[in-house]
Amino acid sequence: MIYKPKDIEQKWQEYWEREKTFATPSDATKDNKYYILPQLPYPSGSGLHVGHAEVYTACDILARFKRMQGEKVLQVIGWDSFGLPAENYAIKTNVHPRESTEQAVNNFRSQIKALGISVDWNRETGSHTPEYYKWTQWLFQLMYRQGLAYRKKQAVNWCESCKTVLANEQVDNGHCERCDTVVIQKEMEQWYLRITDYADRLLEGLDRIDWPEETKKRQRDWIGRSEGAIIRFKVCHAERPAGVEVSPVNIEKQGDPSTTLRFAQDDGGVIEVFTTRPDTIFGVTYMVLAPEHALVSEWLAAGKIENVDEVTAYIDSTSKKTDLDRQIDQEKTGVELNGITAINPVNNEEIPVWIADYVLASYGTGAIMAVPAHDERDFAFAKKFGLEIREVVAPHIVLTGDCTPKEDKTTLKKDVVSAIVRNPKTDEFLVLEWAADRKGFVGGGVESNESFEEAILREVIEETGYTELKIIDVIISNLYGHGYKPRKDVNCFDLDKVFLIDILDVNKRVTSESDTDAHTILWCKKNEVKGNLTLDHHVFMWDWFSNKKEYFGGTGIVINSDFLNEKTTDKAKETIIAWLEEHGKGSRKINYKLRDWSVSRQRFWGAPIPMVRHTETGELKLVPETDLPVRLPDDVDFKPTGQSPLTYSQTFQNGVEDQYGKGWQREVDTLDTFMCSSWYFFRYLDPHNDTAFASPEALKAWMPVDFYLGGAEHVNGHLLYSRFLTKVLYDAGYIDFDEPFTVHRHQGLILGEDNRKMSKRWGNVINPTDVIAEYGADTCRMYEMFMGPLEETKPWDTNGVKGVRRFLDRVWRFVIDEDTSELSGRVVDAATSEEDMMLHKTIKKVSSDTALLGFNTAIASMMEFVNFIYKQDTISRASLHNFVLLLAPYAPHMAEELWSILGNGESIAVAPWPTYDERKLVADTMTIVVQINGKVREQLEVSSTITKEEAEAAALASEKVQGWLDGKEPKKIIYVPGKLVSIVV
Repeated sequence: MIYKPKDIEQKWQEYWEREKTFATPSDATKDNKYYILPQLPYPSGSGLHVGHAEVYTACDILARFKRMQGEKVLQVIGWDSFGLPAENYAIKTNVHPRESTEQAVNNFRSQIKALGISVDWNRETGSHTPEYYKWTQWLFQLMYRQGLAYRKKQAVNWCESCKTVLANEQVDNGHCERCDTVVIQKEMEQWYLRITDYADRLLEGLDRIDWPEETKKRQRDWIGRSEGAIIRFKVCHAERPAGVEVSPVNIEKQGDPSTTLRFAQDDGGVIEVFTTRPDTIFGVTYMVLAPEHALVSEWLAAGKIENVDEVTAYIDSTSKKTDLDRQIDQEKTGVELNGITAINPVNNEEIPVWIADYVLASYGTGAIMAVPAHDERDFAFAKKFGLEIREVVAPHIVLTGDCTPKEDKTTLKKDVVSAIVRNPKTDEFLVLEWAADRKGFVGGGVESNESFEEAILREVIEETGYTELKIIDVIISNLYGHGYKPRKDVNCFDLDKVFLIDILDVNKRVTSESDTDAHTILWCKKNEVKGNLTLDHHVFMWDWFSNKKEYFGGTGIVINSDFLNEKTTDKAKETIIAWLEEHGKGSRKINYKLRDWSVSRQRFWGAPIPMVRHTETGELKLVPETDLPVRLPDDVDFKPTGQSPLTYSQTFQNGVEDQYGKGWQREVDTLDTFMCSSWYFFRYLDPHNDTAFASPEALKAWMPVDFYLGGAEHVNGHLLYSRFLTKVLYDAGYIDFDEPFTVHRHQGLILGEDNRKMSKRWGNVINPTDVIAEYGADTCRMYEMFMGPLEETKPWDTNGVKGVRRFLDRVWRFVIDEDTSELSGRVVDAATSEEDMMLHKTIKKVSSDTALLGFNTAIASMMEFVNFIYKQDTISRASLHNFVLLLAPYAPHMAEELWSILGNGESIAVAPWPTYDERKLVADTMTIVVQINGKVREQLEVSSTITKEEAEAAALASEKVQGWLDGKEPKKIIYVPGKLVSIVV
């Protein structure tokens, strides 16, 4: 019988289903359980694609491997079956989402079964079923009772095409991730979950789980924890509109009692800002509020803003942009609020107030103190509108190597200058090479009677001899360098000003022997300069210059800041926060970029929100738990209007007033589908339980998930929300752990054969059903795993598929007599020592690689073994037995068939995984060479356990060796174990 995958695969899939081979064990404990989870799929009408197949196959290989190792495995499939795609399809075709979803689920299920995935189908779930979304509604109610669910009105992301609100995570570069429509901002009352209450715990938990570092970083960045201060700036304005009286008061400028400011006492109000850099407060030259800031509306209403038309027009234009658009827009826009100014609390300086769309009302306080010398966005804004840029932080470079500051040496403070010297005609740059391989730019101290400009010109002339010089620019105004100077045996703490200087005539040069003898001049092309610099602060200077930097956003030493001067920025932060708190002008604050989770959706195909609301008073009530689930009605017009389709259902409100009283109605919005897909792994444990989302016993036995595989696209959506909901359940006492996924990995993307992402647009989509029909499920499974490392992106290659099929054909032909359909004559009773060694080497490699998800290298090792036995022309029954066990997780249908032909009654899925013997990994004999005076003169086949003495004796006993020795006595004999005997005569 030739290898016929279709017949074999159907036979064994029917067997597994009939025998319930993969039913979840009932005797699992914390010590022997293994919960493996593929990411919940959305059952689209287009069916399974090879990306899905990669996830399920990888999980299945691991699941089968763990079962064979004696662990109790839970592997289940379910469906993320609510959502807009099905509803949009219903709008287009007038097919109810339930019907199209069930059809898609049936298709997905049959495709997954065709792959031979070993799941417990008795635990299958779908988020669109009332039995499931009852518990989604229960979770919402749990959070409402705990104060975590609330309603509020604010600007939200609105997709006009989908007619629904989108969470920030569902907006991609200002467009709806589903339909690519430009997202706008819209004021709406919505339901939110207080995920921000868990921000610190979500950060802390990342340190306790085995996830890809990049994934954890993305979550940390999304949460965006930052420590800083709230600072209060008093609001004033210089002039009132005509006819309005002003009551002036005086405040003194700090450090200058003779200077006073006049402002209106009744202007009132304080602009609060959150900043992570309170150390830069002396560098504030203007303030910016979000256009939608409440104070702006108040000032407009009170007539305190003079340029009303300009301001209102700008606010209107901003409302058409999403938060994301406003953050990524390169072109800075804004409007000054004429008539409004603010007072800097540390120096009483009066500063202008602007509105600009790069400041968001949803982050911090919706207002910023702008320090353009030390912030990229503020700098760009200040440059565009001609606002003052004031430096208050100087970079601080601590030198390393021989120039590392020494604790036992005196530290001298002084002003210095440095210069990047350029020949403008050749675009080459001058580097000085001193002794001890120290290389850097021209520089030196500023003498008491010199300006910085005079000092740098003198230094360049003294150190280079060039006299025709021109100062082109100041590259860095202030740079602190802290290091040890070996020539002077002291530490220096220098405040450096760095210039760009051009040499106008390289032929005009004088020399000063005392300076020029100490170094050599190197002229370097631009791409050679950095490699010729050995001093840390000079490398910093060059990077600044070559990257054309204009502002400094890092940490360093504070300057131009009164009582903060010469402090490090870290010490300055502590000092200024203490000062602000002491004077009642600010306080320490921790802030987060994370926003609360918007869960209301104005669509039909989702779980109804289990609340009722009074139409006149707005009072809210929970639907009694005994009335859950609140079911979706069938009498719904799917056409989106901006209101939930449930608004127009005739039956959805039936009986509500009878139960709750006149004026009460059900909430008509549905829940974000992420609500459903962020707890499904709990329902798999106990999917038929009608009294709890899962029993305490099931939760204790199986959770947390041991291995979770899924794409990286939901890092800040599903993965973050799942962790949040798990912590909510932990706080409520339902579970004894607060992280759902112990180990998590991402699979790589599978590209089309044209190396592009698979898309209907490109016509390069590979359907696994087609691959299975032509080559078999085992070929499809093995090829997907053989393409490359699981986590990498790789292109599909039909020739590769054919290669894997040829491998399986070779296995079949070697083992099975195609005429009799029985074991071929190549299967013998006894194994050779070489076969035994190769088998145990393969068992070790496949076992190790499978455990580490190195599926491609495990398959390569099996291929190597098959190549070996073809050369041997026989295989022992014992070796074949073990090899088929290794093959079982990867090609389970062929393995089952071969296992059966070998005479085994039970499924190979429950057979124990083979073990290897370390002793058999080493050959019985080995070859060592014999050298005489460094030249190889003999090769000896010896025992692999030979001792030093035995190896030396065997070498000396060789006739060839005796001939080369010619009667001479060896002066020395050296034995390198397992390799050679070296004889010196």
